[in-house]
Formats: sequence, structure tokens, C-alpha cells
Amino acid sequence: NSPLTLPQFSCPPGSWLFECYIELIGRQKKWQPIKQTVMIPNGILKLCCGPSQNLCKIGDFHPSEGVIKYNTRTHGTYATIALVTHFWIGRGFMLRSIFIYLSKAGWAQRMITNWKIAWRAASRFVAGNTIHQAIEVVRNLNSKGINATLDHLGESTSTREEAIKAAEDVIELLEQINCCEVRANVSIKLTQIGLALDEDLCRENLERILHCAKKNGNFIRIDMEDTPYTDQTIAMLRLMRQKGYENVGLVLQSYLYRTEKDLKALLAEGFRFRMVKGAYKEPKEVAFPKKSDVDGNFDRLTKIMVDWALQAGSQTVSSDGRVPPVTALGTHDPKRINFGTDYAEKVALQKGALEIQMLYGIRRDLQEKCRLQGYPVRIYIPYGTHWYPYFMRRLAERPANVWFFISNFIRK
Repeated sequence: NSPLTLPQFSCPPGSWLFECYIELIGRQKKWQPIKQTVMIPNGILKLCCGPSQNLCKIGDFHPSEGVIKYNTRTHGTYATIALVTHFWIGRGFMLRSIFIYLSKAGWAQRMITNWKIAWRAASRFVAGNTIHQAIEVVRNLNSKGINATLDHLGESTSTREEAIKAAEDVIELLEQINCCEVRANVSIKLTQIGLALDEDLCRENLERILHCAKKNGNFIRIDMEDTPYTDQTIAMLRLMRQKGYENVGLVLQSYLYRTEKDLKALLAEGFRFRMVKGAYKEPKEVAFPKKSDVDGNFDRLTKIMVDWALQAGSQTVSSDGRVPPVTALGTHDPKRINFGTDYAEKVALQKGALEIQMLYGIRRDLQEKCRLQGYPVRIYIPYGTHWYPYFMRRLAERPANVWFFISNFIRK
């Protein structure tokens, strides 16, 4: 019965269209699906639900506050937002902010993970709940000439025990990859193994993981999270290199202003990278707010990585498919991929020295196209029971993913 606050937006007066599906439980406990489309005059949004002759306001948008507040009880009627289908702001598609918020909202996770249709839709992007299910997906991709990176889903663990267990799960995954002889490495998030709790705990867990990976001839990719953890993540990476672990690389995000400086410094230290655009909601003080600027920076950073890979001897993906080259592009954007492959061809970088990485379940046609062109392709395959935050970020990234979710919602 307390107000819920959604993320901050900017609003040109009169330019927003909000369409949502609202489920109501009235006094007689009957579900009533209501569809309400509202144009926003003068920057004020009033969401209403109920019979047209007796509308009941459930929320307001105020540009000065930059929030939408939903009241969960109004006039004796309980209201729950069940699904937002689209949110347009001027020319831009702004579902992203909502889904990034939902990825971290405990109340939303508790509600959505109880929907059978949510897992049905998420299973397109998540390979299953167990290691064995994930390994079978990898085997299938390997048979098509595609490598993999596996991620046991989980982030921001809240206790030492959870962080230690997460590290043990990664170690078990590395052993299974080696036992099953599949062409895959492993991606991890440092908050999953305790970074937000205790840096020493995270360091101990990361060193255990890297030791196991080194023993098995494998590679660990550290995923970059949101900016509160950027400096800590880079510092942890450097510490592991000082300890003699060269089988570790990093993800960098082109939407951050700082990334070019970070990339140049870390390339000189011999690290391997996956460049992505970025999937977290960041303030304009640290990240490019415009998609065109993010894309332009992605291309600029791609050029830097390709030049460095050429200078370093055009190292290609390892024969067992586990160790990637210096340069990997993590994107489903054909324009970004084309820029990278065109520039690599221009400077005569071997195709095997430029890896294209994509997410499981997205743009299979583009995956196959890149493979047929002779570029190594690696698919990021998440698995595990903690799929909700990952799924929300996938919905935030591409409108097509939202429509896929909706089609599952309405399918009989």
C-alpha cells in the first residue's frame, strides 16, 4: 500500500505516449483487464483505471520531480501494473529506463518470477537452470562451428556464504567444461563473488576461480557492471595480473566517457577485451545519453582495439576455442559489426583475430552470417535460477525482445 517510484525521465510537454495494461482486483475480487492510452498534456501524466464512467487515478508524473508515482490503493480498489507494452518519449524508445529499474526492483522480481509466461519468454535467452542443460546448448553450438562463454547467473550476493557458493559454482562449471571437452570459457560478475560485500573476499574467490581456470587451460571474462564498481573491477583485474594470472580479460562499455582512456591503458598492459555498448542506466555525467554518441564511440574504440591487435601480432582464438583474441565485439548491431570487419580488412588483420560475440537467443541469423564470413563467433550463454535481472536487461536493450515477451504473454 506504499507508493512505488520509477526511474527519472525528462519530458518535453505534450510529447509522450504511455500505453499500459493494468490488472485490477475490485471489491468482488474479480480480475478486470484494462487498456488505457494517455497523451500527456503540459508534461503531466495522469494514469487512470476502472470503468470509463468512473475513472480512478492511480498515478501522476511530475517533470519537476522526475518520477512517476503509483499509488497501490485508491478508492478501495487495488491496482497492479502487470505489463508495460510501450513507452515513447518524443522520437526515442524509452522502455529501457523502466526495465533497468525493474531489473533491480525486489517487488517486481517477486511478482514477475511467479508468472509462468515470464520463464517461458526468458528461456529464449537463458539456457536452463543447470550446468548440464547449459553444456548441451554449448555442444549444439559447437557442432555448428560456434564457440561459447558460459555465465552462471547471479549478482550482488548479500552474504559471505552466498559469495563463496557462487565461486564454487563457477569452479564446478570450469571442471565440467574440461570434462565434457566443449569449446567454451566462463564469464563472471565480481559482485556475484562478493565485491559489494568485502574486497578481500572477492579477491580470494576470484583467485580460486582463476587458479582452476589456469589448471584447466581456460579463460575468465570479467563482466563490467554499473559505474559504482568500475574502478574496483579494473583494480581487481590488475591485481590478478600482478599475481601471474594472464588468463583473464575484461568487458568495457562504449557508453561511458572514461572507456577510451581505460582501454588504452589496459591494452598496454596486455589484457583482452569484449567491447559492448552498455546495459545499465547511468547518469549523463558519466555516460553518453544519445545512442548516436554511444555508437560513434563504439566504432572509435573498435578501431583502437583492431590497431592494437595488429600491432600485437594478430593473435587468433585458441585451437580449443577457449581463449579469445585481444579484440571481441559484443553487439547485435550490424552497423557496428560491419564497421569492425571493414576496418579489420582494411588494415589486413586476420579474421581469426577479431571475434564477434552475441547473446544466446538473439539474432541467430547474424551469428550464422558472421560465421560464414570466416569470423570466430562466440555466444554468451547464461544459465541458472537467478535469471530475472538478466532477462530484464535484455528487454531493456531491444524493442524486439519486448514484443517477444508480449507474444508469450498473450499466447494460449
